[in-house]
Formats: sequence, C-alpha cells, structure tokens
Amino acid sequence: MALKVKISKIGFKDIGKFGTLAQARDKVIDAAPAKEVSGVFPINKNAAALHPDFQKMKIAEVIEHEGAGAKTFILRADKAAYFRAGQYLSVYLEIGESKLTRPYSISSSPEWSKDGKYAITVRRTANGFASDWILDNWKVGDEVTVSDGLGNFYYEELRDSENVIALAGGSGITPFLSMAYAVRDGIESFNLTILFGSRDENSILFKEELDAISAECDKVKVVHVLSEQKKKGYEHGFITAELIRKYAVFEGYEVDEAADGMQAVEKCRARRYDLVIMDVMMPELDGFSACREIRKTSQVPMLMLSARGEEYDRIHGFELGVDDYVVKPFSPKELMMRVGAILKRSAVSPAAASDQVTIGELVVDFTARRVTLSGQALDLSPKEYDLLFYMVRNRGIALTREKLISEVWGYDFFGDDRTLDTHIKLLRRQLGPYADRITTLRGVGYRFEKD
Repeated sequence: MALKVKISKIGFKDIGKFGTLAQARDKVIDAAPAKEVSGVFPINKNAAALHPDFQKMKIAEVIEHEGAGAKTFILRADKAAYFRAGQYLSVYLEIGESKLTRPYSISSSPEWSKDGKYAITVRRTANGFASDWILDNWKVGDEVTVSDGLGNFYYEELRDSENVIALAGGSGITPFLSMAYAVRDGIESFNLTILFGSRDENSILFKEELDAISAECDKVKVVHVLSEQKKKGYEHGFITAELIRKYAVFEGYEVDEAADGMQAVEKCRARRYDLVIMDVMMPELDGFSACREIRKTSQVPMLMLSARGEEYDRIHGFELGVDDYVVKPFSPKELMMRVGAILKRSAVSPAAASDQVTIGELVVDFTARRVTLSGQALDLSPKEYDLLFYMVRNRGIALTREKLISEVWGYDFFGDDRTLDTHIKLLRRQLGPYADRITTLRGVGYRFEKD
C-alpha cells in the first residue's frame, strides 16, 4: 500500500494562522454543550489498577518465626497493585467495636505483586492491640482488606547515594528485606549494607533469607549485631557510630566523628583534616561557636548543616569562615557533591600523598612515575601505573568500583567493571609478596591496606 503525502512550503499566511488558533479553539469549546464526559478511559483503568482504594486478599500461608515472636502472612489475590521495595500496606481491621488501620511494611520482593502476592510480617509487642489480635486470630483462608503500597521509604536514584547503610532491629528489618530482594532481582541497583541488631542468634528474624541473598548477590551485605550473646561471626553489642564507620563506604573518604562541639574543636587541634562537616545544633558547644574556635588555629574547609535556613544564620556562618551552608532536609547526593566541590576548590584530594611512598621493599615514586620492588623496577602499563598510584594515594580507604573507574579511566569510559578486575589481577601479579595489600571488598570495590 502506497502512502501519499503532500508537502508544501509554509508561508507567512500559514504562520499567521497560529495567532488565531487559541481564539478558534475557544469558540469551538464555547459552542459545545455542557455535558459530563462519559466512559472509562485506558489511563483511568491503569490508575485504578496501580493505585486502588483498597484490595481484598486472602491469607494463603502463615509462617511462624520461632524465637522472634513473629509471623509472616502471605496474602494472595487475582491481582495485586505493584509497589516499591520499602513501602507498606495499610491493613483495615475490625476488632470488636473498634475500626482501625495499621501500617505493616511489605517484606517480599516487588516481583511477588506480579503474581498477586504480598508478604507482611507482624511481631508481638507488649500491650499490643492490633498486632496481638492479628497474631491470635488471622488464619489461612481469611479475607483481609489492605491498601496499595504506601509511603516514600524507598530508594530514589536521584536523591540517594549508590551506597546505602541500613540500620535495623527486630521487625524493623522488613523494609530492608524487601529492598534486598529488589536488588537481588535486578529491580533496584545500589549497594546495600544492613546492620541488623538482635538479642541473640535464635531471635534473628529472616536470618536464612538475608544470608541467602547476601551469598547470592554481591551488592547486598548483612552484618548481624547481637546485644546479649558473643559468638564468632557476629558483632557484639549495639549499633554505634564506630560500627557504622567500620562497615560504611563514604564515597572514598576516610571519616572521623565527634560526639559534640567541644570534642570537634579538640580533634581539629590534635589532627589535620581535609574537611569538617558540622551541625549548628550540637551539645556542649554549638556549631557556630565550634567554628569560631577552630578558626583560631586552622583554616580547614568547613560545611555547616542546619534546620534553620534564614538569611541571618547563613550570613553569620559565612562571616565566621564557613565555606558552605546546607539546609535540612537535604539528599545524600547533594551533600557529597558539595563536599567534592569544596575539596576541589581547596585543591585537597581525599588522601594527600607525598612524592614517594615506601612500603617495605616496595617503593612507589609518583614524581618519577616509577615503582620498584626489592630494587627492581616493575614493568607496568600506563593504566596499571595510574591505578596503583591512585590506590596508594588513598591507601586505607574503601574505594568503590565506580570511584576507581571514574578516577582512573574517566567519566567517559564506556567499558564494564571487568576491565578494573583484570587490571587488579595484573597488579597483584606484579606486586608479588605485596599482592595482599590490595583487599577485595565484596559488593563494594577494593582497598589498598596501610602499614
């Protein structure tokens, strides 16, 4: 079948018609009868399916978590609204004469919704009203009424860092379990490290599931923290700032912390830092006062965080010598971009290096672009030099794969991260007895160990 198209030149008269187009349209609208638009359109059907007012589902399975005082309920229907990992269902309940709703995080993968399924986990709490009633009364075959996926507690690529640290305890693990499933299933793409606090090994909720995901997917790492039991393979105690720092990846930067403003001043006097990030509202000494004290002895770049965005506060901070001022709430990505910009302006790299670094019999000479081992020069390729130099400059710091590729190969590199793995393998072969200085960080990247 031939398609005939008539093409003609556009003249000034044709262009002039656009000037009367709006008036002509308004005349047609005014002349039309005022009647309600009838019919259901495809977009309305899609919206109703994705965001229903409520969903009727049946309990298909009940899983008992012995030792954790919880049950997981598998809900099933012919169709289920899709959700983002980390969202919750609002459950409609009638308990005696009381009508109420309760939110429960979805603990299953978003993939399940395609098969008309959700999983929610309910844990017994002291004097719990709704949770205790659900645990004592819900059984297989019962019909329940729930909402679609609700809430904004999910990963957002434009807002969140590619390295996410999740802190959880007890049944608070459920949204992160859903995220772990989503990362494993390829629905989400980010590195997830979960610090999960429990009393003892027997009370760990979803231990088998979490460990299986971690073993299967190198983007997910789970660290179990036991408060009442010491056992090999587990952290002991509580989730503290030191523990977070141990497992967190801070975009290639080595991070220290201070509990209050006074301690921040003391640390800045005792040690040289490349950048200081402070909150205005700190105990012992507020951020402005701490900044004033630090400026007496140091010109270290400073970034101030505050919930107060008034012009007076910002001007006051700048007058004291603050380099940048960020108003809460802010995204982690924004913070890291501001950190990078400040360091670039001050010509400070994440870890400064001298012209030469000596590690036993290994000598890395940055100025001469020469590496020797036991006095013998190593024959490295240009990229092997670049990679080794960058890692040695940043020794002791966890470097993500993305960071290494962007810094060594550049942002316009279109290969894959197997190129990095190959160069690491070649470097280790060249370094001989010092090969173990390059440590693989599963799901993250690599680190060149310090002495």
